[in-house]
Amino acid sequence: MHAKVVSEIRTNGPPFVDWYHAVEYIASIAKAVFGEGTPESKAWQDKVRTDLWEGRFDRVLSSFEEFLDHASAGEAARKALR
Repeated sequence: MHAKVVSEIRTNGPPFVDWYHAVEYIASIAKAVFGEGTPESKAWQDKVRTDLWEGRFDRVLSSFEEFLDHASAGEAARKALR
């Protein structure tokens, strides 16, 4: 996941999540794919935020990767994965 979003606190430590930026990336992708404020956008954001909160980073990454080739969301997805 994006280096700004998740980083190791120490060698054997748990991941540290930059929640603010992670949620910004989630919202940006959702807006580009589903439109701003739509029920689909809210549902997708809720699902991905729940995965993030519960530490399922592989699912969050998969959610971003799903839209890498999307015409309007590809750039946002690539930015989130850098």
